[in-house]
Amino acid sequence: NLIKSSTGRLTVSSGPNILILKKEYRKLIKSRFNNGKIFQADIVSLEPRIALAVAGKEIPEDIYEFSRTELLNSSVTRKEAKIITLSCIYGSSEWALSKQLPARLNSKDVLRRIRSYFNIDELEKSLTEEYMKLGYIKNAYGRHLDPGDSIVNRFLQSSGVDVSFEVFEDINKNITNFKDECLPIFIIHDAELFDVSSEAIDKLKSATSKSIYVKTLDAHFPIKLEVV
Repeated sequence: NLIKSSTGRLTVSSGPNILILKKEYRKLIKSRFNNGKIFQADIVSLEPRIALAVAGKEIPEDIYEFSRTELLNSSVTRKEAKIITLSCIYGSSEWALSKQLPARLNSKDVLRRIRSYFNIDELEKSLTEEYMKLGYIKNAYGRHLDPGDSIVNRFLQSSGVDVSFEVFEDINKNITNFKDECLPIFIIHDAELFDVSSEAIDKLKSATSKSIYVKTLDAHFPIKLEVV
């Protein structure tokens, strides 16, 4: 269902609820092809990338590695930098953030640096003013939204839905020439699953090797492709 959720995120009306199936269980999905495989194409760091695009900033190829080295002084792992970055973007408090940081890092300083880099305070202010004026906010594609409990979260999540549809549409156009060997089977928010014959695996890798340009945001969105 495309319209049941307030942000535009897909919901399942009937049948198996693939949208909440744990990632480790996706391997239960089997290919219809002899020696075929199920591949998953993920949009890399979708919502942080949208935040930077909206702010008009240059987007690093690896956002979380940039956060790790430039914003967190190389004092955490990339995995930890991802968690910290997303926590700051999505409104974590200083106290909650302090529980995720090494003792040598100051949570107030980290929160300030990351929110400043992603322009979160400015985005929040702009969205709040829009809501006060219109009684609703709009995502990056003009979709009308209620701000919910977190106005920035709602904007980024809903914008991410529309970016995902645009990216997946582009990928599906790129596989048209071998569509009988590479079949889209599910969209799971910011990921698309494909059933791929052994002969088409390299073709799919080639079709997803370059970042997808999204004109609406004037930004490129890279794809990570992996076997389920």
